[in-house]
Amino acid sequence: MIEFIKKQDMLDKIMSVADGERYLPHMIDAVNDVPTYICTGEEEKELQNAVSHYDRLEKAVDFYGSKQIPKTVEEMGELLTLLGRVQTGEVNKLDLVGEIADVYNMLDQLCIIFDIEDTVHNMAEYKMLRCINYIEDEK
Repeated sequence: MIEFIKKQDMLDKIMSVADGERYLPHMIDAVNDVPTYICTGEEEKELQNAVSHYDRLEKAVDFYGSKQIPKTVEEMGELLTLLGRVQTGEVNKLDLVGEIADVYNMLDQLCIIFDIEDTVHNMAEYKMLRCINYIEDEK
């Protein structure tokens, strides 16, 4: 099921998350450049026919292929650098969201490249169940 968000609602959310005015113009531009995600009125019908996120991931993999492997390493490095600065307070939420989204998309593309989407999903679920068991054992 596709969820629809009005542009003004998204801009309001960005205003509440943005770190001062430094990021606001870029985020507003991003909102305006992505009508397939955020729409109003009649655009909602067009969005229902839009390509899914998974299809876009596959398109990126088809175009870039194995070049996405070193790109994933690069994106993970950027996230690691940012995470290293979190405790010092040098990191704002918008930067963190952007880097996590980059890594998230790259990891999804790796799963497509190696044809392991279901296996990774199952392993992630197993590891979370194991984590919950550890938590319950600690109580």
